[in-house]
Amino acid sequence: MTTKLAHGRSAITEYKVLRRLDAFTFLEVKIGTGRTHQIRVHLASIGHPVAADKLYGAPPSPAPRVFLHAHQITFTSPASSTESR
Repeated sequence: MTTKLAHGRSAITEYKVLRRLDAFTFLEVKIGTGRTHQIRVHLASIGHPVAADKLYGAPPSPAPRVFLHAHQITFTSPASSTESR
């Protein structure tokens, strides 16, 4: 789990700012790969760790947990592929 290509596998994360607040920013995040902790690693690497994520460098917070939530999750199942096997 690193952003150093010499030590990790490539990963793609896209994000869009939805709303800025004084201390936080709400993002829409789309991942193109499914690496472990991908969103957390990428946001921390650009200096914006997920709120309350002490493991990846967020400042101390009174929050009891990391603020990483899914509003919607979609994926394409390999079983629904229309390709001939």
